[in-house]
Amino acid sequence: MEYKYKAFISYSHTDVKWAEWLQRRIESYRLPRRLRARTEGATSRLHPIFRDRDELPSAYNLSEEIHAALEQSEHLIVICSPMSARSQWVNQEITTFKRLGRSKCVHCLIVDGDPASPDSDRDCFPPALRTHFDQAGEPTDEITEPIAADVRNEADGRKRALLKILAGLIGVGLDDLRQREAQRRQQRMFAVTATSLLVSLVTIGLAISATFARSEAEQRREQAEDLLGFMVGDLRKALQPIGRLDLLESVGTKAMDYFETVSIETLTDRELLKQAEVMVQLGEIRFDQLRYDEASESFEAAYVRSTKLYRNEPSDALRLFHRSQAEFWLGHVASQKGDLTDARIWLTRYRDSGRKLQTMDPDDQQWLREVAYGHHNLAVVNLELGNLDMAVKDFLSEIEIYNELLTRDPDSDVARDRPDAYSWLGDIAFRRGLVLEALDYHQKSEADLRAIYERDPSNSIALDDLAFAVDRVAELRAISGDLTTAFDNAEDSASMFRSLIETDGSNLTWVKGSIAADITRSQILAASGQLEDAKELADSAVRHLNNLVADGGEDHRMRYLLARAHRIIAWIESTSGELQGALSSARLGQESLYAIKTHTELNDHRLGTLASLLLIEGEAHQGMGNHDKAAHTRRLVTDILRDQASTSSSPYLLEPWSRILLLTGDTDASKQISSALSDSGYHSLLPWK
Repeated sequence: MEYKYKAFISYSHTDVKWAEWLQRRIESYRLPRRLRARTEGATSRLHPIFRDRDELPSAYNLSEEIHAALEQSEHLIVICSPMSARSQWVNQEITTFKRLGRSKCVHCLIVDGDPASPDSDRDCFPPALRTHFDQAGEPTDEITEPIAADVRNEADGRKRALLKILAGLIGVGLDDLRQREAQRRQQRMFAVTATSLLVSLVTIGLAISATFARSEAEQRREQAEDLLGFMVGDLRKALQPIGRLDLLESVGTKAMDYFETVSIETLTDRELLKQAEVMVQLGEIRFDQLRYDEASESFEAAYVRSTKLYRNEPSDALRLFHRSQAEFWLGHVASQKGDLTDARIWLTRYRDSGRKLQTMDPDDQQWLREVAYGHHNLAVVNLELGNLDMAVKDFLSEIEIYNELLTRDPDSDVARDRPDAYSWLGDIAFRRGLVLEALDYHQKSEADLRAIYERDPSNSIALDDLAFAVDRVAELRAISGDLTTAFDNAEDSASMFRSLIETDGSNLTWVKGSIAADITRSQILAASGQLEDAKELADSAVRHLNNLVADGGEDHRMRYLLARAHRIIAWIESTSGELQGALSSARLGQESLYAIKTHTELNDHRLGTLASLLLIEGEAHQGMGNHDKAAHTRRLVTDILRDQASTSSSPYLLEPWSRILLLTGDTDASKQISSALSDSGYHSLLPWK
């Protein structure tokens, strides 16, 4: 029988993203030639695939149209989740298809839930999937357990699950398909490798030829440099997505060796420019591979050539710009290597080159932006060096330039850069213990980002930036005492993250942002005395984070978020007199932080959180009569805070420091710190008894 559709995808519309993904991947799949020859009637493509939203935009009688589409579909693919299991619509589609006598052509793709779960809320199979239909298409009392592909990481994963579905549609074994896919990858890699080696040989051959014929030297040199440009430019773009930049390593070595044989004094301006561009591209490749020393060699070579080019024509702004890019990269690499002094030298040169460009053409907005970028990079390095005053000065200069550019052109895309500078200034103010000033800067950042998002509500990047900014404002408003507005902000942030996750549930940055917003809400509820609601949110955050860690998504931010959530739970349990629970939660929070780094390497926020967790543990020991353990815990807090607290102005670090001073008898010092925190506008969200 000839079918109009290769497959019909049945799904709950809450799983529409998975249905779209599956349709896109199936229809773009090209059947391997050998398997096509072995499969009767097979074509190179598996399409079309039916999805009701795409295929029936204006159907008047949906049930009739769906029935017709099912009759004209060779296979049925069911997207299985708890929502589809409860969908009468999905169940009816499965029943209708099986009544056609095609039970063997039903394929299942699990995206959520557990088919073996006794909990009906977690079951992901609609009832019709487990119902056996006889050859006449009639349901029987026999129960069948469907075989399914599972996209989740702990099961098949997306790639293997997709291959299972494809194998079912094609009618071949999974191993056959996997072997063909492996052969395809090998063939692609062989082609790319062969191309790389071939071009390498041609390049080297041209370079050698240049030494044999002086009359043709310039032509050969240009050809060699053009090919090198292709290899580190176009070929790099082809290799980077498949993670094979290592194939260019020998090219980079040959290029450096070749350029060293050519005296820059003999080069024309065109050759100087070409070589400088190639060296920058090669440096970027090495930088991406974290080969910083070799990247520096390439950028230094680019700097030497672009400097010579600029000196040949000092009035040419474009030549100065090329030199400034080499200066930037040298500073950036030095920063990544941890050589901040060298980084500041090069980035100062980069900023000064930008200033010179601006004086050459004051009306060119690009040159003014280069000055702003120069200030920004210097500010970040000065911040790393602890030069807060210099960092603030550079960030303010950056903002002043953006203000000027926005005055010239209100629609300029520098509007996206200004909120970032405001955010940096807010973080510096907080490090200095200036809570209200920090809040003011972060509110300015939020206002800019909100304006950007409102101009383009479909822009997920703009919503991402805004969601994080609103969460930070919520946190600062809360510790400045405005709990009501802070909670509204936190709710707003959480809602934004939920909207983002609906578009891409696999984006861990958004998932973590959503959890962070829930933790902020939990802290505010706890500070407001709504302990039950606060604990429910914190417990939920812990469950989600533990699941992410179990799925292999662990990173430092997840561990820190876990510590924050456990701190809230421990505080609530301690406040409620549940001392054993407080002790357990406090220790779990500590474990999360120690999993990141040792306490000597924790920043002020994380070290303050660790100290707070230890203090709650000590308080629990004290309440349970374990006085020796309580004293030991206090000594540990004193030891880990003493050095950092003597130089820090962060409220998150000074609050537990004030507390331990009080507990160990230094009342005057404790009161002095508490008074300073109060004067800065700081209010503790989880106050001590």
